[in-house]
Amino acid sequence: MKTPKGFLWITIIIALAGIVVLCLGAALWSASRPGGEKPTIQVLQPQPDAPLYAHVPVSVQATASGQHRPIRWLRFYVDTLLSGEQMGPQTQLIGTWTWTPASPGLHTLAFVAANDQGERDMVTLTVTVLPAADRDGDNVPDEQDSCPDQAGAAINQGCPVANDSDADGLPDEQDACPQEAGRPEERGCPLDAIPDQDGDGVADWDDHCPSEAGQPEQNGCPTLAWFADSDADGLTDVADSCPQQPGPAANNGCPVQQPSDRDGDGVPDDQDTCPDQGGSPQNGGCPLTEDGDGDGVPDAQDQCPDQAGWLQVNGCLPDDWFVDHDLDHVPDRIDSCTDRWGPIPLLGCPDPNDDDGDGVSNAQDQCPNRSGLPWNVGCPDERLAIGRENRFCDLAPFLCPRSFTDVDCNAHPEACGLDTGCPQDADCDGVPDDLDECPDRFGLGFEGNTSGCPLDWNGNGQADENDDDHDGVPNEMDSCPQAQGSLQNSGCPRPEGETVNLQVELER
Repeated sequence: MKTPKGFLWITIIIALAGIVVLCLGAALWSASRPGGEKPTIQVLQPQPDAPLYAHVPVSVQATASGQHRPIRWLRFYVDTLLSGEQMGPQTQLIGTWTWTPASPGLHTLAFVAANDQGERDMVTLTVTVLPAADRDGDNVPDEQDSCPDQAGAAINQGCPVANDSDADGLPDEQDACPQEAGRPEERGCPLDAIPDQDGDGVADWDDHCPSEAGQPEQNGCPTLAWFADSDADGLTDVADSCPQQPGPAANNGCPVQQPSDRDGDGVPDDQDTCPDQGGSPQNGGCPLTEDGDGDGVPDAQDQCPDQAGWLQVNGCLPDDWFVDHDLDHVPDRIDSCTDRWGPIPLLGCPDPNDDDGDGVSNAQDQCPNRSGLPWNVGCPDERLAIGRENRFCDLAPFLCPRSFTDVDCNAHPEACGLDTGCPQDADCDGVPDDLDECPDRFGLGFEGNTSGCPLDWNGNGQADENDDDHDGVPNEMDSCPQAQGSLQNSGCPRPEGETVNLQVELER
């Protein structure tokens, strides 16, 4: 007679076997169904035998097509870094990009396409980049160098720049890091030396609140800065390009010296009680001396003297201040485009020359439909994880023994470097142990995460093991645990047209 414990074990074994059969059956069905065809990728440029040179731009072109399924996107990677993207859906996508090799040697170009069913294919091309003729050694090829026998900077056509201690092309008086070579986009500073005294990730020269940690979307200012007006010129710090110097709104809050306004504070001299000292229009052109909440409204006129507010409502908060329909961090009260995302300098309206709003113009952006980084031609800092297809561990990772190896790799043992075929992968997450920074913990190996470590999307210092949809909202707090959403909407996607209220507690 079977004991209850024996029945339990039999039930568990049958259930696990059923899961395996279902997963394998699903994989076989997916591979055999008519709509399961992979995209076809063809690389048009560069040709395998074309001579390529370091620091010389290369035209890159590829196509992706499908007979029955439209192509959703085509992506271009250089040495695993995303360097270009073309979005669909179309029956055929043509991607055209520019790549400037930074160094000679072997480089791997990868082209990945996906159709509307999620089927993918990848084509790789290994190219040899030769050193360009550069007799002055300034990394500007002789054919592009106006001073081929004098080391100079690329931004000056290869010619030297006067008073440029670090030889990066920026004169010392314009260089934020005059002793360390950097790019003009970073004011001459290396990426690891950009000054950021409040540590909020916004460089001091772009930070309207350089001594207070804030949000990049708010010009480096905290939410309170929407109401703070340090120079009392009527323009709040977050929108003020000169938050410590009074100036008119027409000049973004910076002083403009004119014959009729010699201190440049926007108050004409004939109306300015302090014509030689920048001050507040609310105080006769003189600096404020009594403003307890720092909102630029004198305490004598402030109906809410202990709470930062707005001049237009006598120093108090507007009732509708926290409404932000498009979630662009620009409250609807001052947002000129309440139904479209836009940056603060454009008062919440999209930049017509920058569709994805990443600060890289469409003409220069090789990923124009996704917000990216200026140093990466407008593409996200996304790495290509070359995984193994149809892995047993992908279907049921919780059933994968530590010693499991993938039979699908056995056909190419030379690529795996092991007699058994697949690279060793102790945690079965698709990232080989020699590349896995967390070899004993299951991580996600995909294009945005190649470390092999569990993700920490919400930044709480703990892996998101209990965040099934990876939206940064733990399952126990997520009202939609299977659909990516936002923390502001309890983990759910925001329905079209829904009003979002941002709850902000202001300091007193």
